[in-house]
Parts: sequence; structure tokens; C-alpha cells
Amino acid sequence: MTSLQLATRAVERVLIVDDDKGVRQSFSYPVEELGLLPIDQEEPLPSLTTFLDDAQSKSDAAICDHRLRVAGHYAPFNGAELVAGLYRVGFPALLCTRWHQAGVGDIRRFRRYIPVLLNPSDLDPETLRVGLEVCSNELAGSFQPHRRPWRTQIRVEDIDEEAGFVGVIIPAWNPTEGVRLQLADVPGVQGKEFLYAQVNLGAERQEELYFEWEVS
Repeated sequence: MTSLQLATRAVERVLIVDDDKGVRQSFSYPVEELGLLPIDQEEPLPSLTTFLDDAQSKSDAAICDHRLRVAGHYAPFNGAELVAGLYRVGFPALLCTRWHQAGVGDIRRFRRYIPVLLNPSDLDPETLRVGLEVCSNELAGSFQPHRRPWRTQIRVEDIDEEAGFVGVIIPAWNPTEGVRLQLADVPGVQGKEFLYAQVNLGAERQEELYFEWEVS
């Protein structure tokens, strides 16, 4: 077993989190090829707070799927929430899921704290190594251009309360492309023409955008 030296830690053990045993096995192959030790999270997960401590005690990094509740009672939360929680405690983790497009709304609310999102078909030793480096660098304060947050004004275009969505324009990102957000994720929007948030204005695609809202 070798060690991968990152900006914030040395990685030897990588926790594999998915409710499907076959997926966990497939995720373990690039870990092993990189010379690291995969830790199979076979047992169901406890509360998020408890599991954050558990993950740090038995591993140095993690790969996690987004949909953790498909096959049964594996976890009381989804993978995006878990990866964001790990980020907040300074622990590098990759979100690896084929459900990015279908779950863009659910993932976006946590996207500020998810530096790397991969399709499982793209996971290999090199993308794993680079992904962990990107996570560690961001935890150390070094952001890639498409991830760096900037304070910016956001224009509210329309609110569909029945469908639960709000349409916005981010002039500093793209003055003509509308972005549809879940209404529940935009605090204080009612009656507002403009809002302010920290946004990664260097994002190339709108599904990469994240928002940290200023609430007044």
C-alpha cells in the first residue's frame, strides 16, 4: 500500500460509500490501482453527525454515490449531503454518480461543498488522484477558476409557487441565460427583485453553479 500526499493530508485509506455492493466493488478497483486501500462501507449508515466522525476514524478520503437509499435502508441522507458534510470538517471526498442531471436540484443545494462530481464511467486511477488533489487544494483555500466564489447580484425573473421553482438571471455570469432553482433553496425571495449571493461565476455550465445566499 502506498500513500497519496495531498495539500491537507496523506491518503492511504479510501472509504467507499454506496448502497449497492457491486458499485462499491467497481469503485474499489481504481483505488487499488492507485496503490491505496479501499474501505468497504457495507453496514448501513447511522446519523450524518455520527457517520462523519466514523468516516474520519477509519479512512483518509471517500468516494460516495448520490443515491444511497435505492436498495433499502442504507442511509438516512443522500450522497451530496454526506460529501458536503465531509467537506465542512476538512475531509476530501468525491461525489461519483450517474444521477447528476436528474438530481441537479438536490445536488445544487450542497454544490458549494462538493469540489468534484464524477460520472462512474469516468472514475479511474488518474481522475481519482486528480479529484482528491482538487478537493484537498480547495480545503486549503486554493480554488480552481470555475469553483471560486464571488459576491454578485442576482435578478429574480419569476416565481412559480405551485411548481416550487424560481427563475433567476445572474448578469455577471450570463446576462441572458435563465437559471431555474428550487424555491425552497432561495431564502427571502418573496417580493424581491434582486438578491445577493456568493456564486462561482467561472462555472462553464449552469449545473455547476452554486449559491450561498445573503439573507437580509
